[in-house]
Amino acid sequence: MLTMTRGDTCRRVIRAMDASGKFVPFVSGDVVRVTVRRSALDGEKLISKEIRDFIDGAALLVIDPADTSGLDFGDYVFDIELTLANGDVYTIVGPDVFRLGAEVTYD
Repeated sequence: MLTMTRGDTCRRVIRAMDASGKFVPFVSGDVVRVTVRRSALDGEKLISKEIRDFIDGAALLVIDPADTSGLDFGDYVFDIELTLANGDVYTIVGPDVFRLGAEVTYD
């Protein structure tokens, strides 16, 4: 589950692990995609992030305030997909719950 407050900045480090739990670094040419939808069957992408630059083999997901400010509070669904430089595709997280919590301080 990924939980954040609507309208806030969310930063999360994404790492890949193999079946034994060993860290597998992302490398140049890999692409990490994070997608949020109302449901797995909904065609509209509410949030879509593509990460191509990595730090020490990890990806940094940044969800900006503008990405969530127009969304309702509640539960959505997300996944994280990895496309390797060689073209292989793997879903490394999810689908799972993306919970958008209420905010009190806003304009």
